Amino acid sequence: MQTLLLISSLAALASVLAGNTVQAQTSEHRHAASAGQDENIELLSGAGMGQSRVADDHGYPGPRHTLDLASDLLLTPQQRSSIEAIHVGMKRDAVQLGQAIVAAELRLTALFAENRATEAAVQAQVEAIVALRADLRVIHLHAHLRTSAQLTAAQRARYAQLRHPAVAAAGGMS
Repeated sequence: MQTLLLISSLAALASVLAGNTVQAQTSEHRHAASAGQDENIELLSGAGMGQSRVADDHGYPGPRHTLDLASDLLLTPQQRSSIEAIHVGMKRDAVQLGQAIVAAELRLTALFAENRATEAAVQAQVEAIVALRADLRVIHLHAHLRTSAQLTAAQRARYAQLRHPAVAAAGGMS
């Protein structure tokens, strides 16, 4: 409930700062705004957004997908508990960083909307956003490393078969 309220508040603030009205938006602008809102929702929910695909594609299972496949992977109670803890910690940290990213993006928008944009201010704000996004990606990648360490080689191979059957069949994952 708090996340939904935060999303609504941030969306309203972004709309005010951007000065966009529904009447003035073209179809292209509405699509871009919708995509931005979708990204904000994912950021605020701690979603992975494909940020750790490189790990998953190369045999490092993520905690959420591992938990989804728990019965197929024959996770032990201890493995399930450990991976749930990894997932909870990742989600907590990702939500916090997601909130920081959305706020930083709103500050960048405000620079332009309030006619305060300078090269130095924009540079500093974009660098802050990039650093936050890098931290978010690291959180997700570290969760894959930690999850992989909880699984046996056979479980990792089974995960690859379930998540990436064509690649696993071709011998592309260990």
